[in-house]
Amino acid sequence: MQDREYSLNYKLFLEDEKYKKQSNLTAYWDQMQNFYEGKQLPQTEVKGLPKFVANICAFLVRTKASKIIGTPYSIVHQSANERAMDMLDKFDRFVLTDMQYPVGLQETIQNMLIYGTAIEYYRFDGNSVAFDALYEGKLVREHVDVRRFAVANPYLNSLQKQKWIMYWSYFDVSAVKAMCKRKNGETEKQYEERKNSIVRDDYDENQAKQDPQYIQHGVCLVFTRFFRVNGEVVYQSSTKDVDLFSPRYLSPSAQEKVLVEMEKKFNKSADSERDETKVRDYEGIDPEVPTIEAQKDKMTSKEYQEKLSKFSLYPFVDFALSRRFNHFYGISDIQDYISAQQVVNYLYTLSAKNIQDNAWGKWIVKAGALNGQKINNNGGQVLVDYSRGNDWGIKRVEANSGNMVNVCEYINNIISVIRTLSGSTEAITGENAAQLSGYAISLLQEQGNTVFEMVQQKIWNGNAIDEAKIRLQFYIHYYDKKMHFIYELDDTEFIKEERARDWKIDRDLARYRAEAQTNPNAVPPKREDYPAVTHFQEREFDVNEIKNEKFYIVPKAGRGIKYSEVVQADQINQLFKDGAISKLSAADKKAYIDLNPLLDETTKAKYMHILEQEAESQNAILTQQVQQLTQTLQDKDMMLTAMQQRITAQAEYIKNLTGQFKNSLSAANEQNKIYQKALQAKSDATSSSSQSSKASASDKLIQEGVNAAIAQ
Repeated sequence: MQDREYSLNYKLFLEDEKYKKQSNLTAYWDQMQNFYEGKQLPQTEVKGLPKFVANICAFLVRTKASKIIGTPYSIVHQSANERAMDMLDKFDRFVLTDMQYPVGLQETIQNMLIYGTAIEYYRFDGNSVAFDALYEGKLVREHVDVRRFAVANPYLNSLQKQKWIMYWSYFDVSAVKAMCKRKNGETEKQYEERKNSIVRDDYDENQAKQDPQYIQHGVCLVFTRFFRVNGEVVYQSSTKDVDLFSPRYLSPSAQEKVLVEMEKKFNKSADSERDETKVRDYEGIDPEVPTIEAQKDKMTSKEYQEKLSKFSLYPFVDFALSRRFNHFYGISDIQDYISAQQVVNYLYTLSAKNIQDNAWGKWIVKAGALNGQKINNNGGQVLVDYSRGNDWGIKRVEANSGNMVNVCEYINNIISVIRTLSGSTEAITGENAAQLSGYAISLLQEQGNTVFEMVQQKIWNGNAIDEAKIRLQFYIHYYDKKMHFIYELDDTEFIKEERARDWKIDRDLARYRAEAQTNPNAVPPKREDYPAVTHFQEREFDVNEIKNEKFYIVPKAGRGIKYSEVVQADQINQLFKDGAISKLSAADKKAYIDLNPLLDETTKAKYMHILEQEAESQNAILTQQVQQLTQTLQDKDMMLTAMQQRITAQAEYIKNLTGQFKNSLSAANEQNKIYQKALQAKSDATSSSSQSSKASASDKLIQEGVNAAIAQ
C-alpha cells in the first residue's frame, strides 16, 4: 500500500507521545500501575529466591479511596423556579443511579491515586436502552486511560481552557469502517476509496495478498479530538491516516451544520506540497482560553440565550489529588512509598530465603563417620559416629536466626512509618477498635482524616460541580423529548403527599355533602379515585422547563468520615438510657439533635423527622384537651345563663309579690279607717242612751267592716 499523509489527529498524537517520553510520564505511570498490581519484584540472579510481595501500595490506595468516597453527597441545582429545580434534581439523581455512578466514582478515585490524574468522559450512547426500555439512548460515564489522553498544552492545568483535547482507543476494523461517513464535498467514489483504505495497524501487504480476509480483521487506533469553533464543541475522529468524517458539532441540533470553509482550507489536492514537519490545524478554531480575561459588560438576554444554546464544555472531567507545579498531570499518591515498599519486600524475601535455607538442617560429617548411615532428619533418629579420635565426626550446623527478630522489627517499623505518612493508621482502619471506645475512635479519626476531608472538599466543590455542568448540557441538548422517570420520596415528602391526598378526600366529601342537601342525585367520591401514596413516584422530564433557567450547582454532603456510626449510635443510646429522652420536650430534643456536633446531617434529618412526628402527636393530644376544655366552658356558660334566667324570674316574682302586698296593705288601711269610724260611732252611741237604735245600727256597721277585712 502506498504511503499516505498522516491525519492531523495522528500528528498531534505523535507530538504528545514524544512529550510524554521526554518527560518520563509514560514510564512513571507504568511503574505506578505495576506497584499497584503487585509487580514489584526486581529481576535477580539468586537461584531459588522466594517471590514474596506485601502489597502495601494497593492497601493504601484502597484505604484512601474508601475514606474519600465514604461521605455520600448529592448535587442540588438552585434556581428561582422551584418546579424546574425540583424536576432537575430528581432527574439528575435518576440518571446517576442508572449509570451506577457510585461504582464509577470509586474506580475514578483509585485511578487518581495510582496515576495522579483520572479522566472521565461523558457521552450519549444512542444504542443503549434506558428508562425501563421506554427510550433509546442514555448518558454514559467512561474512564479514559491517562496514557491514551492528550491536551494541547500540558503546562496548563485547566482542562476546559485547552485549545483541544484528544483521546484514542482500539476498535475492530469493521466497526471503524461503519463509523466512516461521507465528507463534505466528497464524491461517492472518493468516499468508497477512503473507506476501503482503513486497515489494521499491523497491516502487512504481503499477508494481505495471501489472505483476502486479512484486511477485514484486526484492530486499529481511532483518535477522537475535541475543539471549539465559535464557542461550541466540535469533534472529529480519524485513524492513523484516514479522517472518518467531517468535523461535527457535539450538540445534535448543530450536527447538521456544515463546516464548509474549514473543510476547504483543510483539504488538500493530490498535487499540493506535503509538509511532514508542520502540524496543520483548522483555521477558525478557537484558541486556548486565556487565564486572565478582560472585563466584559453584562450579557444581554439574547447573548445569554445564545450561549445556553451551545454545547460549550468539553465532555471530560479530570481528577487530580495534587498537581505538579504549573502542569496538567498530577502526582501519584503511591510514588512516595515505592522505595519503602521495595525495602519491605526485599527484607521479607531475604527472611523467607533464610528460613528456607535453614529449614532442613545442615551437617558436618568427617570421612567415614557415617559408615553408610543416612541422615533423614526424622525425630528420634540415632546416628553412630564411626570417626576415629576423640572429636565429634558428625555435627549439626546451627542456623543464624538471631538477626531474624531484628529484621521483623525493622519491617514493622517501616510499615508503621508508611501508614503514619499515608494517614492509614490502625485507628483509621479500625484495627484497634477492641482496645478503644467508640468515642475515642471517632476523635482519632477526626484528627487523622484531615487530609481526606481536604480531598473530599476538592472533589465536591470542584469535580462534582464540573460533572454536573456537563450533565446539564447533555440534558439540554440530548433529552429533547418528554420522558418519564422514577424517583423516590423521602420521609418528609411522603408525609406531605399523604396529607395532600387526605385533604383532597376531605374536600371532595365536604363538597358532596353540601351538594347532596339540594341535589338527591349527587354522586359521592370513590375511594379508588385517590390511589395510595407510595415511596416511588413517576414523573415527566420536560427539558423546555430548564432551558431558559439559571441554575447554581451546590454539593450537599451527608455523613462525614470523621463521624463514626458507632459514636452516633452511642449518643442516641444515651438519650434512651433510663428514660432520659422522655424527660425532654420535643423542642428540647430538637435543640439537642441540631446542636450535637457528633451527629451527621443525615442522622439529624432522620431524628428530626421522628421528633416532628412526636411533636405532631403531642399537638394532637393538646388539641383534644383544648377541645374538651372548650366543651366544658360551653357547658358552664349554659349553666350560668340558666341561673341568670332563674334569678331574673325570681326577681320578677318578688316584684309581683311586693305589688300585691302593697295593694293588700292599702285595702287594710281603708278597712282600718272604716273600723275606726265604727268604733267612734259606737262610742258616740254608748254616751247617749237615747240613741239605742243608732247603736244597733252601729254594731251592724262594725260587723260588716270586720267581715270585709277578713275577706281581704
